[in-house]
Amino acid sequence: MPFHAACPSCGAEFNAPDHLEGESVTCGQCRAIFTALPTTRGPDRGTRTESDRHTRVVLIVSGALLFGLVLLVVGMVVFNFLVRDDPARRNDPPLFQEGPPGLFKGPVMKEPPPVFKRPEFPKDKM
Repeated sequence: MPFHAACPSCGAEFNAPDHLEGESVTCGQCRAIFTALPTTRGPDRGTRTESDRHTRVVLIVSGALLFGLVLLVVGMVVFNFLVRDDPARRNDPPLFQEGPPGLFKGPVMKEPPPVFKRPEFPKDKM
């Protein structure tokens, strides 16, 4: 398998066959003679793979969701303090009835609900 090598004089990069590793070679651009050794950089150094793009998209989306969640929680806390400390709301009646434990505590009603009356049919038509 060919390896990636670079000329130390001019920086030209090229792929060399395996049998040239460790041998003296001549650069095709500057004609300098150097020993062909594999470099750590590959020829596709700047390209991104599909998995890199997927990972980046996942990180961006999860970061945006986390930011939105934090913003929502902070907004709820601030709203709670603003509503609770509103002087106009301090004398409001309680929203739920107080009762013994175990009983349903429903909303407070100012007047009883209307009673449903069953319609009366004439008895002679039945």
